[in-house]
Amino acid sequence: MNLYSREIVGWSLGTTMTEQLITDVLNIALNRREIEPDLIIHSDRGVL
Repeated sequence: MNLYSREIVGWSLGTTMTEQLITDVLNIALNRREIEPDLIIHSDRGVL
């Protein structure tokens, strides 16, 4: 989520927390935004 605009910039769902799931959603988020030097990345690590 972009904390300024409150816009979700990347998300993904899966039955398990895999490296591929995280890599995919991180790439989606990074490709949707211009990367700033003070970028903070956070995951709530939620899994069903």
